This record gives sequence, structure tokens and C-alpha cells, in this order.
Amino acid sequence: MDKIIRKLMMAAACLLLAASADGQEYRNDTLRFDMDLDRRLDTVIFDKAKGIIVCKLSTQAFREIKSMKLIFDGRQSGIEKKGNGFTYTVPHMRAGYHCDFAYSKALKKVQLIGMNRYEFGPANNDGSGESSVNLLTDSYSGIWNYYDMENSRLVEMQTIKRKMVLPKTYLETFDDKIINQYISRCVKLFEKEKADRIGQRKTANFKHSFSDASGKNMVSVKVYNPCDLAAPPWDADKNFIEASLVNRKNTLAVRYDNPAPEMSLIFYDHKEISVQTINGINAVFIPFYYCGNSEDHDKAVSYLIFYNGRSYARHLAYACTKTGCKLQQEQKTIKGLPVALSKHFIKYSNSRHKNKRSFHQD
Repeated sequence: MDKIIRKLMMAAACLLLAASADGQEYRNDTLRFDMDLDRRLDTVIFDKAKGIIVCKLSTQAFREIKSMKLIFDGRQSGIEKKGNGFTYTVPHMRAGYHCDFAYSKALKKVQLIGMNRYEFGPANNDGSGESSVNLLTDSYSGIWNYYDMENSRLVEMQTIKRKMVLPKTYLETFDDKIINQYISRCVKLFEKEKADRIGQRKTANFKHSFSDASGKNMVSVKVYNPCDLAAPPWDADKNFIEASLVNRKNTLAVRYDNPAPEMSLIFYDHKEISVQTINGINAVFIPFYYCGNSEDHDKAVSYLIFYNGRSYARHLAYACTKTGCKLQQEQKTIKGLPVALSKHFIKYSNSRHKNKRSFHQD
């Protein structure tokens, strides 16, 4: 991991030094070498004034083959010979990429054959690393790091290897769109891998079963990044709770994504799940709470509910004093619920949350 960061920083430093070595000249604007392998010199020009790359090949009577217009940092970007072709380099302060081109004898075209990119990430180097994609084999490989907030350390992930199919691109169709497409897919792969790794350690799963006239019912509850009331962290990048109810008649699911996980995380106590009978039909009440400090007049509890083949999510706010707690905005809370369920739900929640201790927020 440290080797990757050092290597990337050295590469960036070399690019910056090369760019600043001569304040009046751009580097590697023109290359002359035998690109089409006919033993005659060809010319590749990076025309920064026009923002294009131009190839003049002997096998094509030195006519100009031009790229589309490109966006780049003029003094740092450039082209340089690589193997039998050339690479187009765009470095920034904390990120950059290379695009490799070679001549295809079969197609008689200058083809984009590969790209690679690097990132340093923010100050803690979260998201730092490098990746590459071989456009001839559609093979992607990425070595990335993420910052473990809980343990305050940078973690190197296993190499990500995937199939990545991008549009066939030649110099005359080359522009920033293909680069941005590659970067976007690369970032998504990193974010998914990071989420999977964190989720493996920070996902709590609970199961509850009960039987009724319809047979056995299985309730599963999953909390991603649950909080620990006794100790921080009480914040995260992502936080949600989801539940499912499975029986022989139905498979129901409901999910709530915490809109402000940077402020407070979800707390769930599986012992508080309750099955209530309403007009002969079972209702499952799954309460959950929020970590962090809370003023006495602002106590919150939310419920995931399964009832009569449907699922619901409801959020309740209570105002609490020394003598007890009172539900606020009752009509808003029960809006959209069946009448029988709404009456029972309010009665049940008021019986459960008579004092502020029931909200787990002190």
C-alpha cells in the first residue's frame, strides 16, 4: 500500500518537474519514429493550441489523422513514445491518466489499445491507487486503497480484476468521452468493492420467526453500519435498515435509507420486535432508533411494519418532559395506513414510549 502511494507520488513529481524544467516550452509535442513499421519515420504531433493529436504515417502518404478536441492541462500534459506506439499523458495534482495508442496493420488505423489512471485521494488517501484496462482483451485491473475510519488506517484492497468492455476507439474518434467512461466505471468498481469490504464487517443481521394460521413466518432484519450506543463512531458514509417477511402466501420487503448518516446512525434492538394481532390479522412492528445526542423535546423512533400483505415505514417524533412523552403530528404519522392498523399502531407506540428512556438517546 505504501509502495503504491510512494510510486504514484514519485511519478507525479517527475511529471511536474519535467513540465516545469523549461518555463517556455511544452514537452514532447512532436515525436518522430516508425509507427507503422515500414522502416520509414512517421510523425506524431500534440497540437496544444488546437487541442488535438495528429499522426502522419508514411503508409498513408503522410496525410493528417486527427483526434477529436481534447481537454487537458497544457503545460503538464504531453505525448511520449511507448513501445511501437505512443502514450498521451494528462497528469493533475492528485490524479491523472495515460492513453496508449498503436498502429493496427489489419485495420490500417491508429488504435487506442489501453488506458490507465491513478488517484491520490484526499488527505487521508481514501480512494488512492491505480488501475488499467487493456482494450484489446477487455481486461481491467485495479489496485486501490480505502481509509478505515474506525481504525484510522489506510487499507489496501485485493486487486480488482474484471471484464470491462469499452467502445472500439481510433485516433480520429478519440476524445474525453472514452476517458470519462473508463474513469466512471473504475470509480464504481472501487466504491462497490469498498462497500462490500466494509459491509462484511459492519452489517448486523437478525432473524425472528412466528407461526399463525397461515403457517410459519420468517422475519429478517439487516442493519448496515449499525451504531453502538456505548461508543462512537456514530456517523458513516451510508446507513440503512431493511426487513423482509416470508411465508407461504407472501414475500414482503421494506427498506429505509438514513438520509443523514453523517449526523447519527440507526440503532436496532432485535428484542423489541413485536407481532400484534389486529382484526385477526398479524402485524409485525419493527422499531428502530438513532444514536447520538438528542434534546429532551425531540425524541425519535421509526417503525418498519408488515400488515395484511403490505409493508410500511413510519417515523414518530415525541416531545418528552419529566412527567412523560407525547406524540407529535399524529395525523402525519398515520397517513396512508389502514384505519385498523393506524389506531392500533398509535396505541401501541404510545404504550411503548411513555418516557424518554425508551428512545435510547440519553
